[in-house]
Amino acid sequence: MRLIVAAVLLVSDNTFSCQAPPTDPVVTVCPGDAVSVHVATSQTPFYTWSPACGMALLTVFEESGGGVVWTVYSRNSAADNPISSGVRYGRTPMNASALDGPTDLQSGVAYQVQVSRMICDRGEPCRLVPAGEARFQL
Repeated sequence: MRLIVAAVLLVSDNTFSCQAPPTDPVVTVCPGDAVSVHVATSQTPFYTWSPACGMALLTVFEESGGGVVWTVYSRNSAADNPISSGVRYGRTPMNASALDGPTDLQSGVAYQVQVSRMICDRGEPCRLVPAGEARFQL
């Protein structure tokens, strides 16, 4: 194995290169950073939004102040918005992690879903900005 590594180093002139990380995070553009959220209600609601911009956070909570019942967030870099439109309640999307819940939704209880984007302006700290919300009831 050492001979193979040594041969590769000799052939490649012992040079290595690494790509440096970007100085500013790259965040996908979403016109106005605002979306319209839609909920297909069933025992396990399905959340979509348009335009179908990526999001960094999705939170479902009881509208009456009963607390958060489910939160998913980007598990990639803080400047990424990898959560795509089309999320089924309780199923953590790819490239996301669950922070709270999910807890069972109750029939007759009013809930609200909110999606947020990570916004990173040059020279400014990144911030989480609500992009849209919808109310629903089972």
